[in-house]
Amino acid sequence: MIDRELCLPVSWTDDRDRCRGAGIDDEIGFATKNEHFRLMLQRAVDAGVPFAWVTADEAYGQVKHTL
Repeated sequence: MIDRELCLPVSWTDDRDRCRGAGIDDEIGFATKNEHFRLMLQRAVDAGVPFAWVTADEAYGQVKHTL
């Protein structure tokens, strides 16, 4: 594993006091699985991590585009 993203449900991201109590910065908001994947992939590319291919869950068939 080379990266990770904190995945918070809307019930958390809509409750900033709860997030602050858990030590989660105000900049951390809701993101879909696909948005998390794109962020992690971009960080790997930016860091020069060598790879020939990637794979990911397509979030239950809801992705209508390619990366």
